Amino acid sequence: MKKQHFFLILALFCGLIALYAAAAGGGAHAQEQPGREKGEVHSLFAVSPDSSLLAYMAALGDEKQIRICSWDGIRERSLVYLKSGSVTELQWTPDGEAILYLYDPLGKDNYHLFRTDLNKGITENLTPCEAPVMSVLPYSQADPAELLVLVKNKGRDDVYRISLKKKTFLCDTANPGDVAAWLADNRLQVRCAEKRDAGGNVELMVRDDVSRPWRSLMKWQSRYPFEGAKAFSSDNSKIFIVQEKGIGASAVFLADVRTGKKVEIFESRSAPINGMTVDPKDLFIEAASTLDRAHTVWHPLNVEAATHYRIITKITAADSFFITSRSADNLRWVVKFLQEEGAFRYYLYDCASRKSRFLSEGS
Repeated sequence: MKKQHFFLILALFCGLIALYAAAAGGGAHAQEQPGREKGEVHSLFAVSPDSSLLAYMAALGDEKQIRICSWDGIRERSLVYLKSGSVTELQWTPDGEAILYLYDPLGKDNYHLFRTDLNKGITENLTPCEAPVMSVLPYSQADPAELLVLVKNKGRDDVYRISLKKKTFLCDTANPGDVAAWLADNRLQVRCAEKRDAGGNVELMVRDDVSRPWRSLMKWQSRYPFEGAKAFSSDNSKIFIVQEKGIGASAVFLADVRTGKKVEIFESRSAPINGMTVDPKDLFIEAASTLDRAHTVWHPLNVEAATHYRIITKITAADSFFITSRSADNLRWVVKFLQEEGAFRYYLYDCASRKSRFLSEGS
């Protein structure tokens, strides 16, 4: 009988210890976060196309790692070790077999696009040139084995094409010197060029396909920095364009590539539009954003998006939030929250369950 009492007391004691540990921060919420060493900062989270994995960068001082973990954050491994430099963009290849990232090894703003294979761990520089790579253009579902990047050559942004199958890196569209921005259609064909001068004059140049000559589609006087061509429609026959509509107002238009005829999609009278998201499934505008003092306000254009954005605004207190990564089926998102002073938080959001999970924070 005394021995039974002893084991009963021991079991109760162990249970109290477990409850105390959970209350002190060792509970389910802490276990769901990817592994972290003291002082590490986690950022650049990206969800895999099939939504089963997450990639992110872990920084501790000058050393950085790109890590892969399961969606629930339990299983994790390091993929890339970087002893110096900086990483600005991190994304998955459309097939989910590798990670792409813009990396500057020496910290001199000379970024290049690298690819690391998940299974073999092999890393290759996809942009073997001296000029820095500025950004990666959105990939195309029609040909996921090809990528377009902007390369800064003598102060001008040229478009280069990367073939992951052929292992080639070639100039696709050279900048004549007066193009401020390029836009590719959903087949990854560069068909829109945006010219700007110091006086704010904008001219959109288009071509019917890459074998046809460029022609002027429309001109206007720009008031705000976000104005211009933003995306092609799903059939590549129209372009979503943001233009001013007087002082403190702007709108999103859908313009016909052949005629230039415009249809208004969304108008903001209280503040100029400063951001936009596109639904990756139907390639139509999902939401537009405006700035209200220091706060970014999103204006969803459909009922489903309105529901998700409303839930996201209640996750945590922040000045702004941005959807930085999505799964291929658009059901799982990575959301980054920003504060005015530079602090940030990352959350996962599941559209089906409408639930979120904290990932990381920093400043």
